[in-house]
Amino acid sequence: MCLRLFCILLAAVSGAQGWGYYGCDEELVGPLYYRSLGASSYYGLFTAPRFARLHGISGWSPRTGDPNPWLQIDLMKKHRIRAVATQGSFNSWDWVTRYMLLYGDRVDSWTPFYQQGHNATFFGNVNESAVVRHDLHYHFTARYIRIVPLAWNPRGKIGLRLGLYGCPYKSDVLYFDGDDAISYRFPRGVSQSLWDVFAFSFKTEEKDGLLLHAEGAQGDYVTLELQGAHLLLHMSLGSSPIQPRPGHTTVSAGGVLNDQHWHYVRVDRYGRQANLTLDGYVQRFILNGDFERLNLDNEMFIGGLVGAQKNLAYRHNFRGCMENVIFNRVNIADLAVRRHSRITFEGKVAFRCLDPVPHPVNFGGPHNFLQVPGFPRRGRLAVSFRFRTWDLTGLLLYSSPSPKPSPSPWPWLPGPKPTPDPGGVQI
Repeated sequence: MCLRLFCILLAAVSGAQGWGYYGCDEELVGPLYYRSLGASSYYGLFTAPRFARLHGISGWSPRTGDPNPWLQIDLMKKHRIRAVATQGSFNSWDWVTRYMLLYGDRVDSWTPFYQQGHNATFFGNVNESAVVRHDLHYHFTARYIRIVPLAWNPRGKIGLRLGLYGCPYKSDVLYFDGDDAISYRFPRGVSQSLWDVFAFSFKTEEKDGLLLHAEGAQGDYVTLELQGAHLLLHMSLGSSPIQPRPGHTTVSAGGVLNDQHWHYVRVDRYGRQANLTLDGYVQRFILNGDFERLNLDNEMFIGGLVGAQKNLAYRHNFRGCMENVIFNRVNIADLAVRRHSRITFEGKVAFRCLDPVPHPVNFGGPHNFLQVPGFPRRGRLAVSFRFRTWDLTGLLLYSSPSPKPSPSPWPWLPGPKPTPDPGGVQI
């Protein structure tokens, strides 16, 4: 009975948030201009990508001998996708029996969609006329969709007409460079709740970083962070000297989450029962302790901390993009974009996703170095880099936190030596 009530309340919360996506079932390919449909190649004039629409007069077929055929759809802006449907080419023996679905925000970075059971293959058609639709077990957001045929009718060739179902998606993005953070102040100064929903999407190339943190005076807290490219959720509903059971709970999910692809995270809680969802895969668990309400004080931190917190040791700030940060019906990212008075900024948070571009530096001799000045009045420093070398020994990095320049840390090197910059970094 309790589990049934939990599921009903979570469904009600999701519906109230607009996350049930009711009515999000528009056919998206039909209204597009022909230039939004592309392909690796096409067989002839009447099998061009522009004809790859459901119930069209033809269909798309690649040229004979195309080693890696694909059909690509540009939705022109980000959409939420909930279903895919296929047909074979009209009045022919050409249809696809199995295919892969790829999606992304750029045409050079793709994510395969995995069905339940970690299967990336969709079953297609058995004839040229019937529409085969797959309702996805979780909805994803993307601008670009690519269909990769894997098998087709042996009596014909690849033939495809495609439909995508979903709706437009409003995206509020925050970019953190590892030295930024925002805080959201609760409307009444505190947040006391029996149920909660936390949801957002993120992408990064860093293995570690603090995504979200909030805490209360009675030992309540919630933390979402990356450690070793895994997602960790830490939560406690509080503690008391007269309650012997510890309240701390940690749940881990995913792996290799620093792949620069978007990942969707959602936490649903009702009392001590909770779900952690990562990219459509759900973990259900019971929180430790004896309390059922989450009592949070003053504010919630996104992307890093602003000041010290008693329930959280030092963590690396997040470096990457976060999208549509939702807490109990409030879109914190939207408030930040509109610079609402409840939002406090630490550093320079950008409102568009900036993909990092690597700039390799070559040190050709023992006296070459790069000196990076320090930031005044900053109490922390985090540096990461990749390197390759054929030298057996050598100094990679040095920083002097002293307010006075310290002696050279490399007295054994002949010739001129760099003078350490207090708070700066020598590489």
